[in-house]
Amino acid sequence: MLKRHITALSILMAALAAPAGANVDEGWIVKITTATGDYRSIITLGTFADASDSYDVKYDAPVYSSSLTPPPISARFPHPEWGLTDTHYLYDIRAIAANQQWSFETESEFFGRDVSLEWNLAELPADYVLTLTDVTTGQSIDMGSQARYSFPNTGPRSFTVAAAVSVGSNPPVATGGGQTTATAAPLAVAGGGGGSLEGVTLLALLLAWPAIARRRTRIGRR
Repeated sequence: MLKRHITALSILMAALAAPAGANVDEGWIVKITTATGDYRSIITLGTFADASDSYDVKYDAPVYSSSLTPPPISARFPHPEWGLTDTHYLYDIRAIAANQQWSFETESEFFGRDVSLEWNLAELPADYVLTLTDVTTGQSIDMGSQARYSFPNTGPRSFTVAAAVSVGSNPPVATGGGQTTATAAPLAVAGGGGGSLEGVTLLALLLAWPAIARRRTRIGRR
């Protein structure tokens, strides 16, 4: 019995030592590559705990070019509302939230040629769903179900990416300073009316169990 007690206690202590809220979202990024032929342009969107929805010098990188000639293909986040000298960005990192949305533009000098958007969601938390919308056609796709979207180049094109916490997941909760936490459910205990006990209460029960067991043994021997 003592061996079973020690095993149960070890499991509980390991659970209590884990960070509260295993689904706490510390941040993520997704890179979207705009491509045609051998030409590429990459933008990065995402969220971080210490980022804001406005300009962050730490994260939001503007489009830099040493040439006066526009590149054959380009993608960028337009942000004239930030009121800065630079109005187009390659990085747009936002505050963590249950819902976020980014807008970006693409442009290519190769008219009539297909252009593709490609992405990899390996760094996206499982709780999130990303939806890409082609503003020109109104078509929307689940970015988790496919990793590519192609369209004929007829001129500059606008897109949005919406990030939302999937149904049934605990949404991030703002705690101030741009940081978020996720609420953790109490440890469920079977029996006793099917209720739930906090981890500390359960720990106290397990710690007291050897004494209870010895008392029952002494009573049984009388």
